[in-house]
Amino acid sequence: MFYGETGTEIVVADSVIVHLRAAITEKLRRNERFLLSWHEPDVVGDGTSSVWLDPSIPLRYHVDHGVDATVDPGVVEEMILAASTDEGLVIGSVSRLSRG
Repeated sequence: MFYGETGTEIVVADSVIVHLRAAITEKLRRNERFLLSWHEPDVVGDGTSSVWLDPSIPLRYHVDHGVDATVDPGVVEEMILAASTDEGLVIGSVSRLSRG
């Protein structure tokens, strides 16, 4: 996923991207802004990064060919609900997705 005018890359597994794309699209379609956070790997500087998602900020998604792009509506709904909290949507915190 690429964020903002500079195209800052946010590296996320394709199985997560297909769900994020659906959840983010739904939130932004409603003109709802929210915080998106993720845990950085040790090589990047072990910690958490966050971006503010707003309909005016460009986003681009990329899913590799051959990836199962099946979207679980329950996972998308869980993401939408998480995005509506004060903490926002934290990638990796959606329990239904982590169970596979």
